[in-house]
Amino acid sequence: MNFIIKKFLRVYTGYLLLIPGFFIACQTDHASFQLSSERLSLPIVFVHGTLASGDTYATQFQRFSSNNYEEGLMFTYDWNTLNMANSVGLLDNFVNSVLLKTGKSKVILVGHSAGGTLIYNYCNDALRADKVDKYIQLGSNKQSKPAGNNGQIPTLNIWSTDDQVVSGDSILGAVNVKLNALDHYQIATHSLVFIEMYKFITGDLPQSNEIIPLNNCTLGGRVVSLGENSLVSGATVQIYEVDPTTGYRINSVPDTTLVPDANGWWGPVDAKKSAYYEFELSKSGDPNFRVVHYYREPVLRNNPWIYLRAFPPAGSTIGFLLNNLPKDDMQSVVAVFSSNQAIINGRDLLKIDGYTLSIPSLTAANQTTIALFLYDEGDCKTSLDSKLIFSFLPFLKGADVFFQTNTKATISLEFNGRNLNVPNWKSGSEGVIIPVFD
Repeated sequence: MNFIIKKFLRVYTGYLLLIPGFFIACQTDHASFQLSSERLSLPIVFVHGTLASGDTYATQFQRFSSNNYEEGLMFTYDWNTLNMANSVGLLDNFVNSVLLKTGKSKVILVGHSAGGTLIYNYCNDALRADKVDKYIQLGSNKQSKPAGNNGQIPTLNIWSTDDQVVSGDSILGAVNVKLNALDHYQIATHSLVFIEMYKFITGDLPQSNEIIPLNNCTLGGRVVSLGENSLVSGATVQIYEVDPTTGYRINSVPDTTLVPDANGWWGPVDAKKSAYYEFELSKSGDPNFRVVHYYREPVLRNNPWIYLRAFPPAGSTIGFLLNNLPKDDMQSVVAVFSSNQAIINGRDLLKIDGYTLSIPSLTAANQTTIALFLYDEGDCKTSLDSKLIFSFLPFLKGADVFFQTNTKATISLEFNGRNLNVPNWKSGSEGVIIPVFD
């Protein structure tokens, strides 16, 4: 019976997977699920898009590992999408390092948005193309042929009719998958996209399109500068378990203190099941370094791609923008980040301390808002007015919201029925608050 269902799903998966619960009801038995090790043996290099980082693919990493893909064969390539000088050469260096580390002769490349354009340009050379087994393009520009100087690289091209950033279309000679109702960011993160990627790589359906929880899991990640992915030397990561109802630390001393390695990577560290954590990023002895407090939902499975973004120097492109955020002990500054989808008015509901932020001026579909910077400019009142300075970059928006710090309090957030609570840190002496909805 499982064989018949599996064969049926291969033909009609693009339609039936849109029916809630259908795929889960028809998945194969966990204990009997096996795939040829040959299908799961090639390293995958994931490349992010504009202003993003490798954590774009964190949930896809967890889905692949849930389906027996070896964690040590998945890599993220972080690049500065605001400065593309020698971007192809730098990607080639990274691919070479992955091949050397894994002992393989080829990689699978996955690129979202501008990352897809980078990979396509990278493959347009016979020597570089020879290192690529397959290419997966997610929400990127239409091309005239599959990847490779002669179009020789098997290419999967996925796009969405509701992408408000890139107008995708079929590529002649590629495997083309058109999806509906996914925003630009979801084309990199959604479970339906995972299914198509997994089929393309392995030739089979995944056991599950969900993240399968583990009783014992680890956390790790990378420290880079926001938007530019530059290395941040001398930073320290402190991890605290927090009370989910208040956001405040359970213990005054950190559970773990870590110093990232030379490439910015930290961890792994053990995580408690269902626990909420704060990740504080600081740099001792540097008065110009802005302390950042990250708050995240509980992890279900090993996640080595938790990125902690430091504010870039004031002279950089993004640093110039973020340097305008208040350093004011009379208020908190909060930057809400949605890590797997845009926040879209009419589809999503985002609230903070009772204020609805998923409104047309901040989260219209054509804005594809991923992060909202919330602060007050001096009148100690909340108007929700859009901040003009954030209109010059995609995916980021700012809004006028006042959070008092005269008394200790909890700032409560709700996003599509999920909740995060965070303390009202003083933005001047204590740092910026970044709640992350995974």
